[in-house]
This record gives sequence, structure tokens and C-alpha cells, in this order.
Amino acid sequence: MKFKIARGTGVTLHKQIRELIIQGIGLGEFPPNSKLPPARELAQKLGVNVNTVTKVYQSLRDEGLVRIIQGSGVFVTPHGSTVVSEATKERVSRELGKLVEEAISSGLSKEDLIVQVERIYQEKKRKKRALRIGFTECNEVQTYGFAKDLEEELGLKVIPIMLPELYLYRDKLDLLVTTFFHFQKAREIFDSTEVEIFPVIVHTKFETLERIASVSPDKKVGFVCRDPESLRLLMSYIQSSTHLVNEIKGCIASDSKGLASLFANSDVIIYMPTCRKEVKKLSLKNPKVELIEDEYEIDKGSINTLKEKLIRSGALSPS
Repeated sequence: MKFKIARGTGVTLHKQIRELIIQGIGLGEFPPNSKLPPARELAQKLGVNVNTVTKVYQSLRDEGLVRIIQGSGVFVTPHGSTVVSEATKERVSRELGKLVEEAISSGLSKEDLIVQVERIYQEKKRKKRALRIGFTECNEVQTYGFAKDLEEELGLKVIPIMLPELYLYRDKLDLLVTTFFHFQKAREIFDSTEVEIFPVIVHTKFETLERIASVSPDKKVGFVCRDPESLRLLMSYIQSSTHLVNEIKGCIASDSKGLASLFANSDVIIYMPTCRKEVKKLSLKNPKVELIEDEYEIDKGSINTLKEKLIRSGALSPS
């Protein structure tokens, strides 16, 4: 369990630490008979006095939630979670009683009150559940690569989904991330669902552009992509972003004859990661041809916008 306290909030450190541990017991993160962190270790982690943590443990012992065994440590009692559950029920009952009394005084009917409670309960429950996020692309390399990149950036689980399999996830996601290239297709697949589609910008990595920029203008450059549309977009993007405007030709990876001809008449081959296998195979016969893999990454601005969205929804904590 991650322990995090807030200073300057008016809530004592003792109370914050106590509530964190009680929450951990109630949620099963500290199951019956499990050992709690040593007082000194927890105090050092939180930056508080060890006596504060010791007093918290002692108060939890007095409430029957933990037992302290000299020389062994602090352990959750077998009935600790039950005690927490009962205490929670009592507290909720008290607070709910106040709200019901206010509702009656305001003239709110029993039926309206039940509807409101059910709506709020379902909304809170949905937000409490881990957000189900997916990422989709049309090729395996980018699907799994970008999903992993998003996981590292967000600190949340992201499911990689190949575009042809996307329809299988119509009722299994809360949020789908994809590139602008597949945004419309994703919207069609998830039409009439509550799944939100979030498009991101992807572009060639700066390191790749540096390598391309170092290619001499007199070199003959060839492009290799998986399909004609990707080839057109890649060539257009590279031409507009670099000095390579002459002597460039392209070929799709499945055209074996065209690919062999491209290698035979090129000094440099720029290829997409999805074509790596075909390109590497031909490079063995053409070792003098320089290879540049056109590696892509998700735009940082898109990632930051996605983070802000998740923070506002409560799915992601501010760092």
C-alpha cells in the first residue's frame, strides 16, 4: 500500500496515518494476520517522528485492530477487517441519518431520495473502479509499443488492441486511445456505447529525424511501408520535414520484386518498423545500403492533455 500524507491541511499526522492503515485493513490490503511496516521504517518513509507511528499502532491495538508482539512486530488481528467494517457501517449510518433528516425537512420524497442515492452510489463506484483503458492501432509493433509507452507515462494499465479485434472490446473499456488516423474508425465501432475515444498525435522520433537530416542530398533514398497509404503519408512527411526532396522512391513491403529493385537503386532505405523483417532480409544481400528505421512516438502534448483529463476525472492522481 502507498502511504501518503498531506501537511498543512489541519488534519493531524496521527489521524492521517491511522486512517490510512484502517483503510488498508478495510480494503484487504492488510489482510488478517499480516504484518504492518515497522514503526521506524514507516516513520522514515513518511518523514514523521517514530513516536507518532508508535502511538498510532498503540491506538489501533486498543481498538482491537492490531496486536503488538514484542520483538516480532505489529500484526492485523484475525477480526481486524470485521471491526473496521462494523465501524464504517456505524459511521455511514450516522451520516446517512443526517442526510435523510435534511431530505425529509426539504420535502424530498422517499422515492426521489432512493433514486439520488442509487445514482451517486453507481457514479462513485464507477470512479473507484480502475479505469479500463485501451490503445488501438493497425499494426502489432505500434499497438504494443504505444500501449507500453502510455502505461509508463500514466502509471495505469493500458490494454493493447489490434484494430481488427477492436469490436470485441465494445463493452470492456471506459476509454480508448488511438491515433488520429484511426479515430473515425474507432468512433464507428464504439457508436452507441459510453466508451470515450481520445485521439493522440504521433510523429517521427527526433533521433530518427537527426539521422535522416545527416543523409547527403546527393544520396538516392528509398521508402518502405506496409501499405500504399502509409507510404504516401511517410514520404510526404519526410519531404516536408527534411531536405530530402529529390531522388526518392517508395515501395510496399509485400512487393518482393519492387523491394529488390528499390534496394538495388538506393543508397539509403527508410522503413517503418512493421517492415523490419523484409528490409533486414534484403539488407544481407545489399550491405552497403544504409538503413534508417522510422521510429514513431506519441506526442508529449497529447500525453499531457490525456493526463490532465484523467486527473480531472479522478482516475489519476496529480504527481
